[in-house]
Amino acid sequence: MAVTEPDVLSNWRHKKRGTIYYIVGNARSQSINPHFDDLPMVIYRSIEDGQLWCRPTGEFLDGRFDPVPGIG
Repeated sequence: MAVTEPDVLSNWRHKKRGTIYYIVGNARSQSINPHFDDLPMVIYRSIEDGQLWCRPTGEFLDGRFDPVPGIG
């Protein structure tokens, strides 16, 4: 079964950079632009430097990141 949204507090590795992030939460965007309004988002934090990021869920799950089991 395909993942539709990553589990909160799960760990993921960015394939290109190798950086590990943990999922802080899943959210919906709010925008004046109808194209971006109510877009599912992933909120994630870098384990390396603590920087907080967000990205559309579809983009997060398009193969840029891999789940990392057994960390945390």
